[in-house]
Amino acid sequence: MPNPSPSSHHYRIVFAERGDAVCVPIGIDFVRRALTECRDEVHPTGADSAPPDADALLVAGELLANAHNHAGGPCSLDLDCAQGRLRIQVTDRSPERPHPVLPHRAERIGGHGLYIVDRLSASWGSTPASGGKTVWAELSAFTGSERG
Repeated sequence: MPNPSPSSHHYRIVFAERGDAVCVPIGIDFVRRALTECRDEVHPTGADSAPPDADALLVAGELLANAHNHAGGPCSLDLDCAQGRLRIQVTDRSPERPHPVLPHRAERIGGHGLYIVDRLSASWGSTPASGGKTVWAELSAFTGSERG
């Protein structure tokens, strides 16, 4: 991903204890605080259609939990806020790309994380990152009724 533009806000946390489950709540709290700081970028003045903080917190929580449960824990969490969009990135040490459990079945125990990420995000995916991968999701200034 290119460097953030001057009008964007970039936030990063590096996790020292990658295998520790405490990374998930620490990461969620980090996202909550970052959203407070970059609210004007994520929620442009007068825009009633910005993504609710709850969506961003849920998406970040799912990406962090997936890194913890399936990839030995997150290495870092990055947020970029710019021009009415929020990009959330979680990097881990596993090169295995995430894949949703298909078909999605609501009655199944587990297997809902990437389905939730897909439903709440404008787009998501993963890219290789020095021995591991970065899983990212973008939330745009759409209301829930405008998402695909």
